[in-house]
Formats: sequence, structure tokens, C-alpha cells
Amino acid sequence: MAIKRQQIIDTIKTKLAAIKTANGYYTNIGDNVFEWKANPMETSKLPGVEVRDTEETLLSAESQSTYNLHDFMMTVELKVLCAESTPTATVRKMIIDVYKLIGANLTWSDYAIYTYLISNAIDLDQQNKLIAGATITIQIYYRTTAWSES
Repeated sequence: MAIKRQQIIDTIKTKLAAIKTANGYYTNIGDNVFEWKANPMETSKLPGVEVRDTEETLLSAESQSTYNLHDFMMTVELKVLCAESTPTATVRKMIIDVYKLIGANLTWSDYAIYTYLISNAIDLDQQNKLIAGATITIQIYYRTTAWSES
């Protein structure tokens, strides 16, 4: 049986791959989509985005004679990176691209109930000022059968 948390992450990665200028976005971060990348992104793989599901919290456990449900809130970090001469301007475009994508996919192909934007934070490589990124944090509310994977 499919694990709902993995289905949501897979859907996010698939949707992120559509972020390309040819599809009406500002950037092509969809060319390089990673999940929990073990090593820092190589410059040749930029621009790119990494997906990390960092936390899952049980919000409620509904128990009634007809159903047993668990409601979860999963925290997901979307780390976007670019390497170019004006990286902070590009990072701001990447953030808008991700916001646009999330806004069109609040339920992630109906695997989730809703998605909430929490924050974004921009970071710049201070040494050479050519690599910049941002971490966009979202929370995804979804439901499973109690004590089950989906």
C-alpha cells in the first residue's frame, strides 16, 4: 500500500519539475529537483531545488465507531539555489515561482487537505557573492486512517 507522506513528497517533486520559463515561470529550477540531497549542490546543477520533509506532527486522532483517523501537519522545506552574477534578484524570482506553484497545488493532487506558507529566508554565500538561495517553509495538512500508512 502507498504511504501518503511519500505520495505527497513525490507529487511536490513532480510539480516542481514544471517550474521552467517555457511554462510561464521566471526561472528553470524545475531542471534540477532533489529530495534530501546528501551533498551540497554542485554549481553545474544550479539553479535547483531540494525538497525536505523535516517534521510531522499528529494534530488529532478522531475515534468513532464508523472511522478512525489521524490528522497530520507535515513541515516541508524547499531549498532553492542559484549561481550567477546577481543571485539575490534571481532568488526572489525563484521564491515567487515556488509560491505560484504552491498556490496552484494546495492539495497536492488530493493527497493533502491544505498547504500553509510559513516563511522564506534568503541566504547569500558571503565569500564570493555568486551563490544564493532561499529556504521556503510550508506545512501540509493531511489525513490518514489511524495507525496506517495511508
